[in-house]
Amino acid sequence: MGNNTYVDVLGEGDCKINNSKSTIVLKNVLLAPNIRTNLVTVSVLEKKGFETRFMKGAVTIGKNGYIYVRGIRVDDIYSVCINK
Repeated sequence: MGNNTYVDVLGEGDCKINNSKSTIVLKNVLLAPNIRTNLVTVSVLEKKGFETRFMKGAVTIGKNGYIYVRGIRVDDIYSVCINK
């Protein structure tokens, strides 16, 4: 992790990210319950064919011209809202 610490991984599976119109499925997601928030790397999204754009404190994640997720920068971390 970014602070040179480690957490235990208890499992691996698929994760569905839903918005009002569609669902993204990320495969081989690690379950690390001691992390306070969910993390996803831009490189994982890029490998799945998604395009991530950062501009003026905002981020969008899209594919084939459709934006799936929008977020904002809070301090130095980009935060997106995911519907469950």
